[in-house]
Amino acid sequence: MARLVCSVNVLSQEQSHFAEHFGQSGISDKMAVGTWVAASTGAPVLQESLAYFDCKVSHETSAGDHQLVICEVLEARKLNVGGSYAVWRYRKYG
Repeated sequence: MARLVCSVNVLSQEQSHFAEHFGQSGISDKMAVGTWVAASTGAPVLQESLAYFDCKVSHETSAGDHQLVICEVLEARKLNVGGSYAVWRYRKYG
């Protein structure tokens, strides 16, 4: 069985358009925006992000109509400086 990996990219408030893009359904190639590089595990990392977490998928579980993915962080790196982190709460960024 192949080892499943993923990355978590930390965005600034000014980069909320990336989050909105990835939150849309019906987009055939979500990776068409941004500049992507491979993390140590091979997971895609958004080069414009403030930081990222390179992760190995531990397990998944159902959560209503969603699938919750639990990951082990293998590496964390700061990529860029500036801006406040994008935080989604109360149905808006703030």
